[in-house]
Amino acid sequence: MVEMEDAVRASQAEIQCMLARSYQIWSTYSNEATVENGLQLCDVQLQNILGRVPAFLANPFTQYSGSPHLRLEHRRLNSSSSELLVSGRSTWRIAKGDCDLEDKIIPHQLLLGVQRSTPCYFANDSRFANWPGLQGEQGSAVRGNYLAIVAFAYAYILSALWVEMQQQPDDATHDSVQMKDRIFYLAPQANGMCGCSKDSLGALVVDIGDVDDDAARWWAAILATGEGWRAEIMRNGSVYRSPWSICIAATQTFRLRRTASRQHLRKGIFVPPSSKVALKYLSDFSMLHCINSQCSVALAATLTFPSLGTRTVITLPLPNPVSIIAMPRNTHSSIAEFQQTKGTISEDSKVLPYYMTLSCNRHGMRALLCGSFFDPEVSCNLVSPWFQPILEVVDSLVRTGDYERLAIVMGKRQPKLAALWMGAIISGMANTIFQQVRIGSMTIELHASAWTATTHSFINLKPEGLCGNDGTEISRTNECRLLYLAEAEGHSRLPISPWKPFGTTLLCDTDIDIRRHAKCTGHYLQYTSWSWDLHDGKALEDRGFTADEGDKNTITATPVSLNLPKHIFLKSEMLSEVATRSIFGWLRNSGWPKREKELYCHSWIEIEGSDEDLEDMDSHDGDLQKANTQAVEGWLEQQHTKGWYISRGQL
Repeated sequence: MVEMEDAVRASQAEIQCMLARSYQIWSTYSNEATVENGLQLCDVQLQNILGRVPAFLANPFTQYSGSPHLRLEHRRLNSSSSELLVSGRSTWRIAKGDCDLEDKIIPHQLLLGVQRSTPCYFANDSRFANWPGLQGEQGSAVRGNYLAIVAFAYAYILSALWVEMQQQPDDATHDSVQMKDRIFYLAPQANGMCGCSKDSLGALVVDIGDVDDDAARWWAAILATGEGWRAEIMRNGSVYRSPWSICIAATQTFRLRRTASRQHLRKGIFVPPSSKVALKYLSDFSMLHCINSQCSVALAATLTFPSLGTRTVITLPLPNPVSIIAMPRNTHSSIAEFQQTKGTISEDSKVLPYYMTLSCNRHGMRALLCGSFFDPEVSCNLVSPWFQPILEVVDSLVRTGDYERLAIVMGKRQPKLAALWMGAIISGMANTIFQQVRIGSMTIELHASAWTATTHSFINLKPEGLCGNDGTEISRTNECRLLYLAEAEGHSRLPISPWKPFGTTLLCDTDIDIRRHAKCTGHYLQYTSWSWDLHDGKALEDRGFTADEGDKNTITATPVSLNLPKHIFLKSEMLSEVATRSIFGWLRNSGWPKREKELYCHSWIEIEGSDEDLEDMDSHDGDLQKANTQAVEGWLEQQHTKGWYISRGQL
C-alpha cells in the first residue's frame, strides 16, 4: 500500500490542490452570478426536482378507490405534544447475476400531522425586498414583493389537499372519526377596505381586485394575524394539524383592498374553499399583480415549512405589495402574463401530491440542500480545503445581504435544485443549512436522493473498480459500501459522513462479507420502488412520478485551473478531522487490523468516538438506525481468536 507523509492527514500538495480546485469552482459561480447573467426562467421551474418521487399518501390510488388505510405511528415529542407519521419502505436492487445478496428493504417514515402551527415572522434583512424579475419574463421586471403572501396561500392549498386526500368516498363504511377531518375558518381576519380608502399607517395594503365575497373571505383568513384557518384530522383520539399549518406572528398587519363595487362581506357563514377553488383564487391574484415567477419560488418556500417547524421559526421577506393602480400595463403584456401565470400555477397544481411527499420528508429536504456541497472526488481528509472557499463565498454574500446572487450561485452549482434553493433562502431554511455544514454536519437521506436523482454520499455511487494490486486489496470506499449493502454486523445503518475514506485495506484484513463479494460486479444501491405500508400488513407500491432515473450528474462542472492565489491558505483542519473520525469510526466500529496501527493511534481518530459523534440534528432518525450492541459484541468475541484485529478494549 502507498504510504503517505502522515498516515491520516493529506499531504500539503493534496491540500493545496483541493484548495485551488474548490476556489476555482466556487469563485467561478460567484463571478458569473451578476445582474446581467441573473435569474433565468429555468431557475424557478420547481418541477425540475421531480423524479421517481411517490405521490403523497398514494394519491393516484386515492383518486379512484378512496384513501387506503395506511399504517400510522404516533410519536411523542414531549409531555404535551406528539406528531403523526406515515410508514413505508423502499426496495433497492444491489446485485446482478448469481450473487446471493438480496434486495435491500429500507423502512422510512414521513410526517403526516403536527399539533403545533409554525410561527411566521418577517425578516429585517434585505431578502428580495423587491423581486428582481427574470430574464425573458413578460411585462415589467420588478414586481414588488409578494413572496410571503403567496407562500401563506400555498400553505392553505397544501393543507386543504391534505384533508381531501384522507377523506373517504363513503364515510359510512369507515371509522367515524374521519368525518372530523376538516378545514375551517377561525375568528381572526385581515381587515378590509374599499378601493377609495386611504392606506392605513403601518399596515400592509394588499389589492385583491374585484373578487366575490367567498374569495375576499378566504384572503382575509390567509392574511389574518395569528391563525385565520386550520386544517386538522383526528386519529386514535388525537387531533393533528396539517404539516403546513402556520401562525402569522409578525407585528405588521395586512389590510385588503377590494374595488369600490364590492366593499363589504355578506352576512352569514362562509365555507372554506377546496384546494382547487383556492388555486383559482391564487391564480387570479397572480394575474392581477403579474407575479408569475414569484409563485413558483413561493411554493418552494412553502415546501420547507415542515422542516422548519420542528426546530425553529419561519422568517420570510417583508411583503412589499404594489398598488395595482400604480402598475404600468399594456394589453399585449397583460395577455401574455395571463397565459404564463395560468400555465405555471395549473402545471404546479397537477404535481402537488409529489411536492407534498418531498416536503414531508424533513430529513430528505435537508439532505437535498446539503447535497449541493457534496463532491465525490473529496475524501474525508480533504473536507476542510474543499469547504473553506465555499464558506468564504457563501458568508460574503450573506454578510452583504446579496441574496439574489446567493440564489444564483447555488442554482449554478446544482441547476436541478435552483428553485428549491431560492425557496430555502426565502423561508430562512438556507441559514440553518449553512450553520449545519459550517460545523461539518451533512445530512444524508437515500430516499430524497433517489426521488430527485441527486447524490448526497459516496455510499450510493457506482463502484469504479473493486480490487487492486492483483486482487489482494480493496479500497476503503468499496469496503464501506459492501459492509452496508451486506448489512454486516454493526453496519446496518448508513454512515452519517458522506465523505469517502482514503486508502485501501488488504482483503485478508477485511470482514468475511467483504471477502465474499470483493470481486463481484454490480454491487451498489439501485432504487426500484416505494411502497406504502397498509394497516392490514400489506403494501401499496408506487413507482413514482417518472420511471426515468434521470440525470444524476446534476452538479455543474467548471474548468479548473490549479493555480492558487497566494493569499489563500488552509486556516483550519477541523472539518477534515471530524469527517475522518466519523467515517473511520463507522468502518472500524468493531476493531482494527493490526496493520492499521498508524491510523488508530492518530490524534484525529479517537477510539472511543465513532460515527455517532456526528449524529445528525434530526436525532430520532439516527436513534432508529443504531446497531445492536449485543450483536456487535458477540461478533467481536467470535473473531477474537483470529488475531488480525485490535478491538477497542485492547487499545
